[in-house]
Amino acid sequence: MSRAHADAQAEVHRLLGDGFDRDGLRMFLLEYLRVRLYNIASPEMDDSAICLAVLMWAVRNNRLIELVRAGAVAQPSEARWQAILWRMPVPLEEIMVQTVRLLIRDFSRRELCELLDVNLRERSSNIIIPMKDNSAAALDAVEWFERRGRLCDLIRGAAAQRSAVPEWQNLQHTHCQEQSQAR
Repeated sequence: MSRAHADAQAEVHRLLGDGFDRDGLRMFLLEYLRVRLYNIASPEMDDSAICLAVLMWAVRNNRLIELVRAGAVAQPSEARWQAILWRMPVPLEEIMVQTVRLLIRDFSRRELCELLDVNLRERSSNIIIPMKDNSAAALDAVEWFERRGRLCDLIRGAAAQRSAVPEWQNLQHTHCQEQSQAR
């Protein structure tokens, strides 16, 4: 585990303890994560141990980012939740979903084919099945580029085509910056 990841987990542990009493934590987990506190931790544990058990449960079940997002929504005035959220890596599936949604919203079928054919120099007819609707076409394109390790190319191309759309710029900045640094 990286030092930054360990620091983020320690901060989540502190935020759970500082931000919720036991009943508040029970309600928070039930409302935002649909899980019961006492299915995660024993009622006999002290508060710090309960918060640690919640954190470890979230890590074990790949729900840490969901826990942090829920904390940021439940306690919007607590800036530390937002700070952790900004430092956490976004799961690839979430990036894919966001890319599909943005393609559907911002590109017509013709524009999507042009993006693939002209800007990315790939034959759209090899990527998109002609009889599918625009939603399926966007999903086909995202999956095709992701399978080839080129999702960032698709995001960069779309961001260049839609330079005035902040969501494309944010997606390019967050995903493609991480990918460039990993190389």
